[in-house]
Order: sequence, then structure tokens, then C-alpha cells
Amino acid sequence: MGRAWHSQGYLLLLSGTLLLCSITGCSSTGKCFVSGALPDSLRSIYVVRRGWHTGIVVAAADWPNRDWILLTDFPNVDYLELGWGDERFYQAERNTLWLGSRAALWPTSSVIHVIGLSAPVTGNVHADEIVEVRIPIDGLRRLTTAIEQEFAGDRPTPSGSALSSAPAPNRFYKAKRSFFFPRMCNWWIAARLQEAGCPIQAWSVVTASRVMREAREFGAQGPADGSDHGRVERRRARVASASPAANAPYTTTIEGVPMCFLKPGRKRFGVNR
Repeated sequence: MGRAWHSQGYLLLLSGTLLLCSITGCSSTGKCFVSGALPDSLRSIYVVRRGWHTGIVVAAADWPNRDWILLTDFPNVDYLELGWGDERFYQAERNTLWLGSRAALWPTSSVIHVIGLSAPVTGNVHADEIVEVRIPIDGLRRLTTAIEQEFAGDRPTPSGSALSSAPAPNRFYKAKRSFFFPRMCNWWIAARLQEAGCPIQAWSVVTASRVMREAREFGAQGPADGSDHGRVERRRARVASASPAANAPYTTTIEGVPMCFLKPGRKRFGVNR
């Protein structure tokens, strides 16, 4: 009885803390590089949002490990976008409430989705929002090393088929971690930003709104050269359907906490093929 009460109390405290952080921010002010950093010592990454899901975009030419196998899997692209999620839900062409509930309520296998993008990134991501973030070269190395270590096995193993509704080329790969609340898609992106040296508390991140709000803070700091980096582009995603209501983001919740889900039946990427 005591142990059960303790476990329930812990879960309630954790849920309450995460919900409070989602509402108030629990954010840190600052930037992802030290003051006075030279422009040549910085690189750009992009944080993108689609509904309740976020991803990170890195220029393929900037990837430090030139022997990484995924650079061979995506040979003719300018950028790689990476996101993480539940194995079944993330790979579904059409999301359902059952798949979303299954992913949220108990630990499941996970996958990493990799999308190859062409320049300019702001014109080819097909996202609701894009934020450019400047990070130091050593931060980029930590970020990319952490991403490489998230793949299951000695080398990335493809899983399932490409999403027909996503920009091409795209592919899923098996990931090491289990997917469960509160460690879900947006936590994974926040953890990667934290690896890069950005002042974000990944443990407290659940929502895409929180990730984007903090990314806008990073971007607003600007680079050392004062140029137009850290820009934010907001727009409605390009949708295949002419009905906005049919493609509106859908919030699935656990005790009021938004998850990484879209309206059942909606394609994650509204891209005409």
C-alpha cells in the first residue's frame, strides 16, 4: 500500500511539474554559444515544428563524421532532418487514437525518421514553423555524436517503408530507446539541443510549443557577426486537403499534457506528391 501510494504520488508530482513547465516555460535565458564567439566558429541548425511534433535539421556538409553511413544513404541532399517517435505510430500513414494511446500509455519500441532536404531549407521543410539556431562547432559535434548513438545496433538499420506523405527521400531507422511518457518526441529534440550546449532543461519538456518557444529564445540572441541569423519563419503547413478543419492539429492528452500526436486520420506531412 505504501509503495503504491509512493508511486502514484511520484507520478502525480512529475505530471504536475511537467504541466507547469509546459504552461510557464521553466525556460532558461541565454544562447547556445559563448559571448564573443567568432562567426566562423558557429554553425546553423534548424528546429522545425509540425503539429505537436518537432525535429532538428542539420546541413549534410556540416556533419562532422564524414564516414557516417547515413550520409551514404542520403547522398544527394543538402540537409538531414531527424525526429524520433513510437515505432508504430510514427510510421503510420494515417494516425489513429488507438496508436496514439498505445504509444503514450506504456513503453514501446521507437524509430528515428530521417528526411533528406534540398536548399533552401525554409522552402523545403513543409513545416508549421522553422527556427534557425546558431551553435558552436564543438556543440555541433556533440549534437551529431549524440544522434548517431541513438540508432540501434552497430550501424543504422532501416525499419519499415518511407512515408509517402513526407518529403522524399525519407526513411525510418530502429532506435535504442523505449518511447514512453514523459520521454517522448519533443523531449528527444530538447535533449539533443541540450547536448549542443543550448540552455534548455530537457527533462521538463513535453510539448512542441515549449521546444519552439525556447528555440526562438536561442535564435533571438543572434550570432557574433550581427547578421540575419536566428530568423523565425511561421506558416501553415502545405496540406493536401483543401479543408483546413480536416488537417487541424489534434491534441491527445494525459491529465491535460499534450502529446506528440495529430488528429486521427490526418497525414503528418501535407505534401502533394
